Amino acid sequence: NENNEPIDAPTLDNKMMKYKGYSGSFVLGFSLGSAWIGCITPIYLAIVTVASNQEDFVAGLILFFLYALGIMIPYVIIGATIGKIKQRFFVQLIKVGSKLQIIFAIILLYIGIGLTLEAFGISGLLPFF
Repeated sequence: NENNEPIDAPTLDNKMMKYKGYSGSFVLGFSLGSAWIGCITPIYLAIVTVASNQEDFVAGLILFFLYALGIMIPYVIIGATIGKIKQRFFVQLIKVGSKLQIIFAIILLYIGIGLTLEAFGISGLLPFF
């Protein structure tokens, strides 16, 4: 919002309605792909390494098929259920999600500080680490 006004639920509903049909599918797929790329790449490279070391070509294909199947299942579940979820739920999810994002950012910062201190041999400074 240009005026830094809080966005009310009807305004957010109207903005969410903008992405329907193929454009909504593209935006959802692109956002999920962008979010998952950091998690998927190390696993994909490990499967490429294991598949390249297989003596049998079919065994490598089976590995890639199982990997693709494992990646596909969450997308199918999300795609099948997202149309059935009411838009009001999305509004509430966004509001709760912003609070959860702050909480998890604090947790990650705490873990990062703890790991950094541990790397320098300073342990026991933070509780529960």
